[in-house]
Amino acid sequence: MHTPIRSQVSRLAPDTYLNKKIAVISDLHSNFDSLSCAVEKIRQHDVDLVVILGDLLSYGAQVDEVLALLKTLAQQLPCWFVMGNHDEFYFDLQSGQSETRYKIPDFIKESVQWNLDKLNQSDVVLLNHFDWHSAIALGPVLLSHANPYGLGNWSYLNQPNECLKAARVLREGDYQVGIFGHTHRKKVLCFIGDELADEPADTLHYKQHPSHCYIVNPGSLGQPRGEGASLLFFQITEHSVALEHITIHPDLTRYFSQLVDSNLSDTTTEKLLSYFGDIK
Repeated sequence: MHTPIRSQVSRLAPDTYLNKKIAVISDLHSNFDSLSCAVEKIRQHDVDLVVILGDLLSYGAQVDEVLALLKTLAQQLPCWFVMGNHDEFYFDLQSGQSETRYKIPDFIKESVQWNLDKLNQSDVVLLNHFDWHSAIALGPVLLSHANPYGLGNWSYLNQPNECLKAARVLREGDYQVGIFGHTHRKKVLCFIGDELADEPADTLHYKQHPSHCYIVNPGSLGQPRGEGASLLFFQITEHSVALEHITIHPDLTRYFSQLVDSNLSDTTTEKLLSYFGDIK
């Protein structure tokens, strides 16, 4: 059995991340077909370390396959699991709570219950299935599911003013890069002081530019919004952080078929499919 989620920031030793190729995947949402495509990219690029930024389940219908692939990946590479708000749903519901901590729309509630039933049928307690963290620090880089505000705060970073507030908090903690998921939208913003840079460079020379702070979102694998599915590669040296988004193009035919063939209501199924627009 794994230890309960660590509520404080987990700080990795420099020798575990310096000059290593690191992959970040987020918001998998029970989409095995997209996850498997991302894992193939991770293997092709000789990644040294993987950070999973949470929200493993809900929305999709490929629960067992997602968990099995993550287990396999964690046996092959160092993997760090960060709790998202959807992971918290399952932690709470499997611990005996009758409802989620905050009200969610009916279609999400139905999808969560469907995924929960799959977990229980497989005798999987999600909290005990992986080693969970609330946030991870790699030198100048902080990674958490939604924002830098701590465990249980699921505020979104969508607008520039929201990202600026987060950048100020990052600087207070001596971070210059924040990598967050949650919005399902790929993002790279750079603040120089309180000013938003027009075109952020792919590499931040953080010791040379101490006033610079990046807000980065790897995008979502399971239910991307705005653009296609994506993941993030980055590398930290003693002087710089280099960032690279990787867009993937998974075949989602089976994903859609399994969602349609589930016993979810037509209303919920149509809502979940609507996020993929013309792809389906």
